[in-house]
Amino acid sequence: MVSLLQQFAADTKINPSDIGVPKVELTDNTLANVFSAVLVFVGAMAVLFLLIGAARYVTANGDAKQISQAKNTIIYALVGMVVSALAFVIVQFVLGRITGVLT
Repeated sequence: MVSLLQQFAADTKINPSDIGVPKVELTDNTLANVFSAVLVFVGAMAVLFLLIGAARYVTANGDAKQISQAKNTIIYALVGMVVSALAFVIVQFVLGRITGVLT
């Protein structure tokens, strides 16, 4: 079965321009933009979880277990924010060293 699929894949030639896939040059800016977009998404998720943790804390009604879960959510969200910020700085630094230009 696998060899049949491999043979089919080998025989199938698809030109990306025939199906509407644009050609994108892979440059340093493209790579930096992709990393930046991913890190912005991760940072946005951390902010979202921070807000969720805050809402859970406010609505805990004094229940120790719910307060503990809310605090953990807030702490992990803050750690996520710090990690994503540091990752952004590290990626920018490395790309700046590689390309010779700070992006």
